[in-house]
Amino acid sequence: MQRKTIWTTVLIIGILISSFSCKTTVDKRKDIECHYINESNKDITIKVFYKTETGYVDSIYSLPNGGNLSQKTDLMFGSVSDLIVNGDSVTVKFGNEKISKFTPTTPSPFNILDLNNYQHTETSEYRDTYKYTFTNDDYQHADDL
Repeated sequence: MQRKTIWTTVLIIGILISSFSCKTTVDKRKDIECHYINESNKDITIKVFYKTETGYVDSIYSLPNGGNLSQKTDLMFGSVSDLIVNGDSVTVKFGNEKISKFTPTTPSPFNILDLNNYQHTETSEYRDTYKYTFTNDDYQHADDL
């Protein structure tokens, strides 16, 4: 009888410990904003390639001299492929003069697929903002066409 009482006590203690130690994890909504500013003195065309199950999809963005481009996605409900920074490869063309090509692993301070090259601001618990400014240095480090 005493063995049954000990096991019952151990069982109750185990249940109580597990109920207090379990935490409910709730997915929080997270918005990501990316801003691109063109201060390179050239019109820029950005062509992004995203790998899909059936091949590649590309998106083309125009960024005129002095212009800007903003992208936003909700990571809970949106598609991350809508963001340039989530591309599988990208080409950045400066007018008809120069071009840069990057993959996410290309080591370069001008790689727009590397979030480390962006200015990051956590605007709230639920929103991160990233800003990349194209400058004359981006143009100078691009390859001639």
